[in-house]
Amino acid sequence: MYLTNSSQDKFASFDFSFKNNTTSFFEFELNTGETFIQTVSHRNQFYLISASELTNELYIYTFDEEGNPKRNKIEIGSLRFISTLGKSTKLTTLLIEKEAIKKFEENTPNSIEITSELRKMYQRENAVLFSFDHHKLFTQVLKIDLNSFEASSFQFKKPFLSKHANRTNSYINGENIFTIAVTKEQIAFEILDFKTGDLIKAYTANKNDSITFKNTAIIQEGGLYDKYRELEKTNRFLKRVATGNTGVSARKIGNQYHLIIGGYIEQKRNPGMMMPFGGIPLGSLGSVTVFFNPAQFAFNSFENNKVTRIESLFDENFNHIKGGIKQNAFDKMKSFTSSNKGGTVFKYKDFYIKTDYQFFKKVFTFRKFMD
Repeated sequence: MYLTNSSQDKFASFDFSFKNNTTSFFEFELNTGETFIQTVSHRNQFYLISASELTNELYIYTFDEEGNPKRNKIEIGSLRFISTLGKSTKLTTLLIEKEAIKKFEENTPNSIEITSELRKMYQRENAVLFSFDHHKLFTQVLKIDLNSFEASSFQFKKPFLSKHANRTNSYINGENIFTIAVTKEQIAFEILDFKTGDLIKAYTANKNDSITFKNTAIIQEGGLYDKYRELEKTNRFLKRVATGNTGVSARKIGNQYHLIIGGYIEQKRNPGMMMPFGGIPLGSLGSVTVFFNPAQFAFNSFENNKVTRIESLFDENFNHIKGGIKQNAFDKMKSFTSSNKGGTVFKYKDFYIKTDYQFFKKVFTFRKFMD
């Protein structure tokens, strides 16, 4: 088990031996000038990613069976990235911001609140991907091979509506990247081949059009008054999405793709968005946190923010298809919400587990949910 303090500059590993009925504990700190970026779990191995903005250096820590860290430097000197203004910038400047980059798990339900982030991290097979949507015309991607620790970078074009496009974003799923651009006048989203960057399919709608590629009404949720409304006109959808935080998410379920497109206006900060298990006192670390998992964070992200969205279904060739949107695993979990401490959500194989600990009965329950 790996833990960190609130400043994310001190770390600890616990090793539990069920064979010997013993535990061991090891603490370590990042070097001076290093900043925590994120963690990865791959083939039952834990990786910790950090960076130094001062020297523009990137590192991945690996750990032996006793929890001892080894720092591996990632060569990024030849990689080129651009800022919001289109000027050359350091990769570590994009990686290091006030909050850690959110982790996204393949085909897990994700809310607009987190897919509207301009920085995302994805894990697939033997690699980690970081996507950056600071620039309105391009999605920039950093790829790190977890076997060789080699890094590469590439760009994907976003739909171009006008130089005054209010919001753009992207989302990676499988062998595709979904890009979106929105103004108060128009919306466009495109599906690109992730390996080649080639355009596969494109959809647009103007403010006076009906959105022909949606399978739901235009839904507005959250806010201080109306918890649920359905909007009739496309121009109201575009106005709300273009003035908020815009995002797109994609999941493949069977032989269909389920997309959510929309935006949100933040009403308040949600404590549920924070990492679980906070406030555990432990040795010199002080108050510590267990590293959160993407499924837990995604489940907690469905908030009381004012969200405006549409949902769509597509076949494997990204042709729009008719049909209703089925409940996903997270929808089904809502009937089993609990304020008991010790509850969590995690993905296992192709389904999800929600746990609940009943303190007085001393019963720990695991419930299985599927889409």
